[in-house]
Amino acid sequence: CTEGELVYNDKNYERFGEVISFVNVAVVAMLFLISMSAKNTIMFGLSWHVYFMMNFMNPSLGVPHGQEGTEWFLTEYFVVEATTVLGAIVAII
Repeated sequence: CTEGELVYNDKNYERFGEVISFVNVAVVAMLFLISMSAKNTIMFGLSWHVYFMMNFMNPSLGVPHGQEGTEWFLTEYFVVEATTVLGAIVAII
């Protein structure tokens, strides 16, 4: 595929995708707000969730890939997940 090209055209997403994505963002935002967490934790969680949902809802982005040989290792998603897990381990210790 090329940049700007529709990567995957799903009939169900066309019918329900925007509504389900909006409900997902609203429910997760509500859960963050009623969780009684610290303000910075809520802001961090909401910002990442909204960022990932905006990428998910944009059909022209597709799946990110790294350079050849490191396709799974240097993707944006792997780096975010790795630093999140590392941060959680440090916080627990």
